[in-house]
Amino acid sequence: MSESCQSALGIIVARKGSKGLPGKNLKLMMGKPLVQWTGEQAQRSSRIGRLVISTDDEAVLELGRLLDIEVLARPSELASDEASVSSVITHVLDELNIHNDEYQAVVLLEPTSPLRPIGFIDRCLDEFWANPGLISAVSIAEVEGQHPDFSMSLSDDGFIRPAAKEGLQHKRRQDVKPVYFLEGSFYATTLSNFRETRALHSTHTLGIVVEKWQSFEVDDLDDFIIIEALMKAHFDEL
Repeated sequence: MSESCQSALGIIVARKGSKGLPGKNLKLMMGKPLVQWTGEQAQRSSRIGRLVISTDDEAVLELGRLLDIEVLARPSELASDEASVSSVITHVLDELNIHNDEYQAVVLLEPTSPLRPIGFIDRCLDEFWANPGLISAVSIAEVEGQHPDFSMSLSDDGFIRPAAKEGLQHKRRQDVKPVYFLEGSFYATTLSNFRETRALHSTHTLGIVVEKWQSFEVDDLDDFIIIEALMKAHFDEL
């Protein structure tokens, strides 16, 4: 199947409860509720054939309707801190009666990662679909100052202990082996893989590297302030 004929199911997960920054999905960033940035980015994608917001927040449900985005109310048992993202995606697939052959991918979009450049979602899906043997793809960013070679723990009596098994070494940053983290902008997998494993990544997952500025995620107020400043600096790219 050609890329032009392929279509993905996009799912935005927006839980009401947040301990780090209460109400963050609706908190205004550059004049828009945080979740609206991700919603509009997904709407601009030509590869996402159907878009759904899953939430337990009535205000987010109403916002989704105003934005002409399909919404699905999440039951309380899937709105706790203990509820997994996989369970939420499964709920969406089951409630909407989505079949494995209906879409060529299911894409998870987290509203707490709003710094997606124009065309980013489509480029990620094109990379994923260009490799027929892949079952999933995720966006990642390079770990810099928090690299494991530079990290440490504290003993019970307050002494530092190296996190790396080789011990704490005074290396130049350019001499350490790059490591990466899941930065949250994009997750995609085939529907059949997700149904079978309930996982969004595995040992056969494509890593799509993003720039540092894109990798910030809203968890608390400090993050929100930083991301809003980055959004202003990169506004022409979004």
